[in-house]
Amino acid sequence: LRLIGCGAGTVAFVERVHAMPKNGSQAAFSQGMTLGSILATLQAVGCEIRLVSPATWKAAVGVRAESREETDTQRKRRSLDKARLLFPSMRLDRAKDHGRAEALLIAAYGQRVVQPAPRGLPVDFDVAPRYGT
Repeated sequence: LRLIGCGAGTVAFVERVHAMPKNGSQAAFSQGMTLGSILATLQAVGCEIRLVSPATWKAAVGVRAESREETDTQRKRRSLDKARLLFPSMRLDRAKDHGRAEALLIAAYGQRVVQPAPRGLPVDFDVAPRYGT
């Protein structure tokens, strides 16, 4: 892993997951193990790690839930649609690609945090440069 490395100045943005009461203890344990493995790997290759809450990155890229009545399917569709807009060359054709879509959106959020828009220009994720080409 050390041979792979992250490169100087590389920052990894990772979603700060937390237990959800309706998901059960097994799911919480699995999420925690996965997060721990990801953080350990990033640390081993020398990446700077920044944890970001789902509410923060979703609000920044415009995919935050519009209401509490919104279904999981609607939330996933919103993430897919936004990722398709920002990353048109990425294959996000299936509903089950929502996890990849959210990973791309976290990366887009992270890029804007690390390299903010020049002063006076709005940060608008609807007119972002073409990513993933």
